Amino acid sequence: MTNFTLLNGQNDSDKNSLAKLGIGMKAGTVVNLLLIFIIVVGNVLVIAAYMKNRRLHTGAYALIVSLAFSDLLVGGVSLPIRIFGSIMNWKVSVIVVVLYTALDIFSALVSNLHLMAISIERFIAVSKPFYHQTLSIKPYAFASVLSWILGIFVACSHPGNYLRDNDEQKLKLKILKVYATALFTVCFLGPLSVITFVNIGIFRVARVLIHCAPSQHGNLKQRVRKERKAAFTLLVMTGFFFVAWSPFFVVNMFYVYCVQCLPSSSNAQYEMVDIIKWLHYSNSAINPAIYAFRDAEMRRTFARLLGPFKRFCRSGRVEPEFPNTHEILDLYIRN
Repeated sequence: MTNFTLLNGQNDSDKNSLAKLGIGMKAGTVVNLLLIFIIVVGNVLVIAAYMKNRRLHTGAYALIVSLAFSDLLVGGVSLPIRIFGSIMNWKVSVIVVVLYTALDIFSALVSNLHLMAISIERFIAVSKPFYHQTLSIKPYAFASVLSWILGIFVACSHPGNYLRDNDEQKLKLKILKVYATALFTVCFLGPLSVITFVNIGIFRVARVLIHCAPSQHGNLKQRVRKERKAAFTLLVMTGFFFVAWSPFFVVNMFYVYCVQCLPSSSNAQYEMVDIIKWLHYSNSAINPAIYAFRDAEMRRTFARLLGPFKRFCRSGRVEPEFPNTHEILDLYIRN
């Protein structure tokens, strides 16, 4: 269930409407190229930093790097295919369509499952620091490999891979409904629920830790300010995930359950789909900033990699929102 499925349902006879899309397609291509640049540069930096700095060779950072690889698929493969398809008005071979659909679903699911795994890992690090210190690389590897395997399975299960035009229409619609509902649950509703509840838990634990260490975190006003900052960061993480992905999955659900609820004109459909795709592709562009660039060790490595441009990664630009595991252990020992 991708934008191509939706666009295939439009009225191709509206030639005048399609003719008006020329300028919009050019503007859309520029936006897509900009997204490619941001996604590729940001995620390549994350991968390069991990390879350069041996201090980053831990399970937590490995999850972030695995997330970067999945987002790199979006910028390096899915978006270029989308640009090509848009330029050709999607009059391309079936192989290109199937490849784009599969990669779009695959990269989305893998990325979202990694975000869920990272949230769970951070909750364990904050709430159970002693247990977190004992974790081997195996749980991280399991979470990463499971995300990739589920992504492959769900992408290969897309009905477009095996349904044909001469198949019974009612059967096709029933299969599409089942798939769209499963995709909505596994790829969006599940990760969103877990990320939301886990981030609430992280904030509660962080608030307790801040109040338990007044000498380290200053007076009451400073502690309140730090709590607000932590809450705002978690709100941004959860909110951006919701904003980036909810339109995409809601429209897919409308397509199979209430297609008449969608715009009927070709122009409106193209504009709607472009905005939806930009939103969820932007998630792959912002992930490095949220999950990697906020880390002090990562930023120091970025500064070494960027050389003359290292001023953009000054270690004082962003404070870590939560104490790391060693700091949490110190708090528990002192108290």
